[in-house]
Amino acid sequence: MFFMVILIGAGLMLALNMGELSNSISSAKADLQADARLALEWIVRDARQAVVYQVANNNPSSTYIKLQQVQGWDTGAEAWVMSADLIEYEYDASQQKIVRRLIDGTNGQTLQSWEFYNVVDVPFYTMDLNNNTVPLNKDDFNTCGKLIIMITKQKQVHELGGNRDISITLRELVKVRNG
Repeated sequence: MFFMVILIGAGLMLALNMGELSNSISSAKADLQADARLALEWIVRDARQAVVYQVANNNPSSTYIKLQQVQGWDTGAEAWVMSADLIEYEYDASQQKIVRRLIDGTNGQTLQSWEFYNVVDVPFYTMDLNNNTVPLNKDDFNTCGKLIIMITKQKQVHELGGNRDISITLRELVKVRNG
C-alpha cells in the first residue's frame, strides 16, 4: 500500500512537472512570435511608405536597407513629397539583431534607434525575373519592386534534461511604390 502511494505521488509530480514545462515552452513561443511580429510590422510599414527607385539607389542588401518615406504628392510638380529624414535597417549577425535608425536627412546624424534582438538570419530578400526568392540586391529589386521580409528569431528555453532552442519565422511580401 505504501509503495502504491509513492508511485501515485511520483506520477502526479511527473505530470505536474511536464505540464509546467509545456506551459513554459508555449509561453516562450508566444513571446518569440510577438517579438518577431513587432519587428516585421515596423519594417513592412516603413517599406510601404517608400519608393522603389529611392530604396534601390541606397544600395540595399540582404542585411541592409535605407529608405525615405513618402509624405504626399505635389500636384503642381507631379512628384512625390519625401520626408526629410531617412530610415535605415541594418542586420548584425554577430549580435543577432536588427537595428532601425531614424536619420536626419540634412546632417546624417542618428536621431533615434530601436533594436530587435534574437534575429538569427538575414531579413531582406526580393524576387528575380523568374519569381524566385533571392537575397535583396539593387538590380532585382529595381526590376520587381518587391521586398520580402523574413524575420527568424530564436530563443533558448530551459527544460528537463537541458536547454531547447525554439525558433519562429515570419514572412511578408511588400510591393513598394513605383516612382
